[in-house]
Amino acid sequence: MASTFRSLDTQAPFSWKDAITGLVLAAGTSVVATVIAFLIVDAAGMIPDSVTIEQMNGDRSPIGLGAVIGATVTSWIVASIVFLLLRRFTSQPLKWFAIVAAVVCIVSFAEPPALIDDVPAKMVVGLNILHVVAAISGVGALVAYLRSRS
Repeated sequence: MASTFRSLDTQAPFSWKDAITGLVLAAGTSVVATVIAFLIVDAAGMIPDSVTIEQMNGDRSPIGLGAVIGATVTSWIVASIVFLLLRRFTSQPLKWFAIVAAVVCIVSFAEPPALIDDVPAKMVVGLNILHVVAAISGVGALVAYLRSRS
């Protein structure tokens, strides 16, 4: 893993426009990949309809595509702010973003059991698969796009 991060040891030759375009591409890639992963995980029976989450209006419902898309987009809005701050204040924003993204992804594994009452283990695994897919697809798309621009 150290060699992976070392390969991102480059200055930030990309423009702000390229950074923002890359983030939009990363978010879109992440949403598409996560939706596909959700459909597979759901079809495998890892996201039971009997387990519900509280919606913003107070109602409870099973986790569906809307929640997956909403969570992925929200995560990428926050990730974009972090990346743009790293772009502004560090000389190696891709390296630091990849490190932050890896740490956040690992920490996010605690989220399903902490936020969902009586969550089955298979659902925890399924949701954590979605976290990994969202992180890898999005960060990978961002890095690939920005490297192609430099």
